[in-house]
Formats: sequence, C-alpha cells, structure tokens
Amino acid sequence: AMGASQSNSGTARTPLMYCVQGEVTGAPYGHGAETNQALRGNQVEHVEPDVCAVCLSGLSGGPATTFSVPGCGHKFHTLCIASALQACQLCPLCRGDVANGVCTDIAQRLLAEGGGGCSVLALELLMDLRSRGQARLEGEVLDDEIIDAIRRASKQGDATKIPAIAVFLGKGPGNMNKAKQSPEVRVAALEALRALVPVFSSTWFGFQEVLTLLRGQCLEDNNKEVRIAALRALREVCPKGEEIDTMTVRRVLEDPTSDSDVRQEATETLRVLAEKNDPRSARTALAALLDKDAGVRSVALSTLRSLCVRGSAESNALMSDFAKLAVEHQEVEVRCAALELIGHAEVEGGMFGVAACSMALQDREEEVQLAALAVLRRLWKRGDTEAVGTLATLIVAGNDSLGRAQVRCEAVRTLPRIAIRPDARASSAALAALADADSSVRVEAAQTLKQVCERGDKEVSMRLLAYFSHSDTEVQRLALETLGTVASREDFAVKSMLKKLIDGGDTDLQMLAEGAMRQLR
Repeated sequence: AMGASQSNSGTARTPLMYCVQGEVTGAPYGHGAETNQALRGNQVEHVEPDVCAVCLSGLSGGPATTFSVPGCGHKFHTLCIASALQACQLCPLCRGDVANGVCTDIAQRLLAEGGGGCSVLALELLMDLRSRGQARLEGEVLDDEIIDAIRRASKQGDATKIPAIAVFLGKGPGNMNKAKQSPEVRVAALEALRALVPVFSSTWFGFQEVLTLLRGQCLEDNNKEVRIAALRALREVCPKGEEIDTMTVRRVLEDPTSDSDVRQEATETLRVLAEKNDPRSARTALAALLDKDAGVRSVALSTLRSLCVRGSAESNALMSDFAKLAVEHQEVEVRCAALELIGHAEVEGGMFGVAACSMALQDREEEVQLAALAVLRRLWKRGDTEAVGTLATLIVAGNDSLGRAQVRCEAVRTLPRIAIRPDARASSAALAALADADSSVRVEAAQTLKQVCERGDKEVSMRLLAYFSHSDTEVQRLALETLGTVASREDFAVKSMLKKLIDGGDTDLQMLAEGAMRQLR
C-alpha cells in the first residue's frame, strides 16, 4: 500500500508518508524545502529546446498542449509539467521555484481542456496545492470537483492522498487559520479515510495522528452528518478496547448538541470497539441505556448483552445498577432491558438476581412481570421450594379475572420446570388454575397437572371430581382429561363417577369419560 501509485494521467509518483509536529502530512519525494534546495544544484542540461524535458518527446502542437513556465520560460507539455509539479514545485529544467498561482493556472487549463486524464490530473494537482495551504478554491462547483477527486482517490486506493484529505478536516501542513471546508467536503474526506487508512498496520507512524483527527471530528464538528461520518470511520479504523475511544463516545453521548442520530451512531461505535468485561465500556453503554431515544437504548442493550459475561466480577459489579433500573426506572422498556441483562450476568441460582427479578414480579406493568418471569425461569434451580411458592402466588392471585392472564399462564407453564413430582403446592396451584377465568390458563393447567402429580394422588383426584359439577363445560372436560392420568386404577369412586357420565346424556362428556376409563384399566 505504500508503493508507487499510478494516476490516470499515466505518471507514476512515489508517496512518502510522515508526521510533522502532530499533523497528518506526507508528500512524494522531493517535497521538502531542503530537498528542493538540493535539487536546485542539479540542473538538467543539454535538452533540445523543442523537446519536453519530462517525457523527452517533441513539443509538437500549439499553446493548448504546451506550457511555458513564467520567469525561466522553459516549455513542457501541459500534462507533463502538471505531473512534475505534483512531485516537486520546481521547474524540471532549471530547478527554479514555480509560484503557487502558476500551478493553479496549469490545473485550470487542464480542466478547461477536458478529457478524463486532464481532469483527473488537474484535480490531483489542486488537491496537492490545497494540502499545502497554497491553492484557494472557492465556489460550489470546485467543492464538487474536489469531492469527486477525493472519492476517486478512495476508490483507487490511492493512499498518497491521505495527507491532502486530512487537510480538508483541518489538519496538515500550512493549514493554520484556514476556513473550514463545506460539510460535503468534510464528509467525503472522512469516508475516504475510512476506506484508505485500514490498509495500514497500526504501527504506521501516521496512524495515531489519523485517529486523533477522527476523534476530534466526532467531538468538535458542528455538523451532524460530519460527526456521523467521523464516528463510522472511527469504528472501522480504531483497534478494539482503547480507553480513549470509549471516552470519546461517552463525551458524544453527554454532549447536549448531539441529536439522537449522532448518539445512536456513537453507541454503535461503542458496540463495535468494546471488548468483553471492559468496565468503562459497560458503564458507557449503561449510560446510553438511559437515553431518551429508543434507538439509542436498543443499541446500548445489544452492546451490554455482548459485554456481560455470566458470573464475572465485572458483570457482578453492574448487577446493582441493573436491579435499580429494573425497579425504579420510569420507562417500561428500560425496566425490561435491565431484567434481561440480569439474566445475562447472573449465574443459575444467584441470590441477587433472583431477589431482583422476584421484586420485579410486583411491577404494575404485565410486560415487566413477564420479563422478570422469563429470567427467573433460567435462574431458579429445579426443586426450589421458594420458587414454587412464588409461582403459586402468581397463579392464584387474580385468577377470577382476565387481567394479567398471560402472567398466570407463564407461571403455570413454569411450574413443571421447577417442581419435582410429587409437589403438593404445585399441584394445588395447578388445580386452582384449572378454573381460571382465562381459557389459555385453564388449558395450560391441565397439562401441568399431568406433569407435577403422581398417579394415585387421592386429594387431586377428589378435587378433579368436584369440577364435574362446575358451571363451565370446558372446566368439566379438562378435569375429565386430566383425571385419567392422575387417578389410581383401583379408585372405585372415580370409576363410579366415570360410569355415570358414560351412561348420561351428554355426548361430549360420554366420550371423555370413556377415554378416562380406558386409561384406568
């Protein structure tokens, strides 16, 4: 990537990247003042007056294709002198200084002549002049041309243009006190750096200066699109786990001038650059989780998911923050997200996580209760009697109304995962749910009873028989379906009741009773 670069004009140039006094800079060989002074002593002699000293071809054609350097009067092909001046701002023959205005005149002449090679070389020359703070390019049209040239350099992978591109962002030699370029130019420059800089190793001596430049654009630019472009470039160029980048993101998030799009882009940059178990990144993501914008919160949650390692000291240090958010934050979405993060950070059976989620079961919003229950389903250990008691309370509370039916349904579904058969409290809760006001809870309760009860449980069998007189026919049917798997095969009271139903006039109940009777044989 550091080798010679071929421009569209056909002229090869050798780049030399270096850093001077904290500025992103660089130039082809021969750009420095000392080098230019040395070259002045190596004048080219014995060149025929009708031959171009650059390409050694004849100077055929009129003024449109040739150019005479003011002062010394030496003549060259316009394309040749333009290419030569990119490498060194001296006359190729006498090594006399060539004024900045002369270089600009040559570039403008090439633009006027048109043609792909002429236009490209002209824009490259203008870019090189501008990178030295020597060319004044004004007006929207020239900005468009510069943007095209920047994008062309990016597409061609022309890393020699990195110093010139840096100038458009306010860095580089001769750039002090220059007016800020248009936002469009700054965005194009950042996109080019985003494409060109990653080809270099992080040990390249200009790498840190580019990173400093990008961080500055993230924090200091007053244009939204430029800041977004800088953040995108930062996350593709920077190595992961750098504290300074985490702090840059934190400052962007805390900046009152950062709108929601900028904050979301900053949080995405954090997600890409953060490493697992990095407490600073986790704290920054936690701050983003409190953002007023839902998009920022969503990216922050994704970041925290990837950062939290279950049972690690770093994750445990965040647990109290998660628990506080789960109980106290006003936004339902944030409370649910905090509960999810507890599930990512806490180990199975972890007392702190279980206590925090159990408290969240008392939340006024059903969505939060469901989130807490989902985490508890993973944290509770099988056979945990306190967990069974918590589930039983959820199931029985409010089972005479349709409110929070989904919570009761999930609680009933969770019972077989926690309770060890036989469990009297789990069986009692499931029996209560069999008469729930909500149909989905009743259906789930019938399935749960089959899993938590042992065959021959006399108390369960008698309560199921009592449901045969329930006013809701669905409750009757579910009790019949369950009875066949729970009652003892020697339970004559059950068999006698089933026989009465078979002999009765209800066809549906007859079929269910016959099925239960077959299971008892």
